[in-house]
Amino acid sequence: MTDRDAVSRSRNRVVEALGRWADRPDGRAEIQRIGLGFTNYNWRVIWPDRTSHFVKSPGEKTDGLIERQTAVDASRKVGLVGVAPQLLHVDAQSGVEVYEFLDGFRGANLIDLHDSDILAGILAGYRTVHRSQRFLSTATGFEQIEAHLHHLAQLNIALPSQFTSLQPALAQARDAIEASGIDLTGSYNDAHITNYMIGSGKTVKIIDWEYAGNNDPAWDLGGIAFESFMTPERERLMVELYYGSWRADAAARIYLYSNLTMMKWSLWALLQSHLSTMGYDFRQYGQFLLARAQYGISSPRWEAALRAV
Repeated sequence: MTDRDAVSRSRNRVVEALGRWADRPDGRAEIQRIGLGFTNYNWRVIWPDRTSHFVKSPGEKTDGLIERQTAVDASRKVGLVGVAPQLLHVDAQSGVEVYEFLDGFRGANLIDLHDSDILAGILAGYRTVHRSQRFLSTATGFEQIEAHLHHLAQLNIALPSQFTSLQPALAQARDAIEASGIDLTGSYNDAHITNYMIGSGKTVKIIDWEYAGNNDPAWDLGGIAFESFMTPERERLMVELYYGSWRADAAARIYLYSNLTMMKWSLWALLQSHLSTMGYDFRQYGQFLLARAQYGISSPRWEAALRAV
């Protein structure tokens, strides 16, 4: 199946799902594709009264990547506490999801994540979720990596040598972190930059909670660190903003997780390179992440973090 075929099938699913939505606005909707998205097909639905909804249609062959019940549970909960747009409807037949549309918001970019006010807004959203929510299932960073390894083995997909060379470091980090303890809370488990939506006055909403699960909250901070190419100085600011003061143990955990997150997403990218119909070079992206992880793990900071976590 080509990407064009998948897009057409997705649009048809959206039309059918909207037809089954009892609370939909009156009239025939205009449906526009939103190009962003690596796992799902996203749409803006505009009704005759000019109100809009954001509609997400699950991508082909993504059920092995996403635990849909947990994703829906998390999306409902974070919408209700104001961290994300509210989930309004889930179509039982297709899994199509309908959300409030974030008028006046745009996806963040790398420059935005180096704006201290925007970073503070993202961290405030995370802190709200971490302190108030539990989701249906647990997905620690280590469990996410294990799940991807199991999925790859089922599909007989060989691991890159760059990944296998890093597996001893993965085991080291797991031993150190589990020895110091993990407190599980509802967590985002993603951190892709464009999922941070920026509104007027630098208001922040966080979208796409499909990888959410109960995890160590520091995993989310490690995700920001890796996605935004944080310097140690910016990492220090992030620790102080999130925890209220400097904590060397938290900084160490975040550094370890930032590199493990890259390993995790490299496996996701490898799976997507075999499963996805979207026109994106997932294999090259995964290789880039492994190169970054190799660099981070070879740094003296890695050994220091193992001792300080």
